[in-house]
Amino acid sequence: MGIKDIAENYKLISIFPTITNIYERHIASQIHDFFSSTKIIHKTQSGFRKQHSCQTSLRTLIDKRH
Repeated sequence: MGIKDIAENYKLISIFPTITNIYERHIASQIHDFFSSTKIIHKTQSGFRKQHSCQTSLRTLIDKRH
């Protein structure tokens, strides 16, 4: 622990990861909006999309077979 009055006993707190996370979400949102508006990603593509998963992809394949 150490003496509370000595600054060397404390670790620095960085806000850099927080800022980069916010920036990353903003960029990801813009890229998603661009891909959605230009229809670059096919409607059956499940990877890297919100509300889509492996189950979504499998369900699409199974529904097309029947």
